[in-house]
Amino acid sequence: MDGSSHIARVVGQTPTIKCPQTFFNTKLCVAIPLPFFLNKNLCIITNKAATLPTIKYNPLPGETKGTMILDVDKLSLKLGREKELICSQWTKVTFSYFQFQQECNSESNSGTFSTQWDQHFTFFHTQINKDKHYDAWKSIKFDLCQEYQSQPTNFNADYYISNCMTLPSQN
Repeated sequence: MDGSSHIARVVGQTPTIKCPQTFFNTKLCVAIPLPFFLNKNLCIITNKAATLPTIKYNPLPGETKGTMILDVDKLSLKLGREKELICSQWTKVTFSYFQFQQECNSESNSGTFSTQWDQHFTFFHTQINKDKHYDAWKSIKFDLCQEYQSQPTNFNADYYISNCMTLPSQN
């Protein structure tokens, strides 16, 4: 343990919770759902890491044995599924998720990988009446994230607009 990483507690301000190593291991194999990044869920994962459901994944090239990762499906039953988030939770969780993506970015905190996530979240954060139309956007946001996981491409606002044209906020 390294005490130099301690931060001052500020009354009225939610502290930033660092993601445990198991998140980084899990991300190599499967996308981590947004509800896992709610502060209360990060605390659960950090404090109960040894007792959470895990699965073993196959070794990466050059490795001789696999590593245990979070069993996302089983853990989602307890922590919640992505489409169950309400708008205020989604707004809060995007900050933690973005910080995690910055830590994963091999280029730098402002590299293209984390920038894509920033642009994705900013697109929805800046929409007029986002609170009112959040439920209509849930599936589209989820699909866009899944698409990016399987087909990494640069953020394209026109593509997002074309996918969101039928949403109430675009009328």
